[in-house]
Amino acid sequence: MDLSYMAKMPQSEFTARRQKVFEQMQDNSALIVFTETEKRRNNDCEYLFRPDSYFWYLTGFAEPQSALLLIKQQGQIQSILFLREKDPLME
Repeated sequence: MDLSYMAKMPQSEFTARRQKVFEQMQDNSALIVFTETEKRRNNDCEYLFRPDSYFWYLTGFAEPQSALLLIKQQGQIQSILFLREKDPLME
């Protein structure tokens, strides 16, 4: 999946998208959105990774094994992005 055009999208676009989700959430609630893991095609090859559409729409982030947690508590909002640990061999 060619995601090169994402570099041109300002982070403010993704922030605005998350804000729209927060507006729909009830107070004292949370939403978690996951992205998939990499899928193996055979022993030494993997399929091209494609992030979950909802995850990408809200974050613009295209890494496998990630999660976005949106929390709305007592009128306060918080976004937390969870990432897998970096693998020096894969970098």
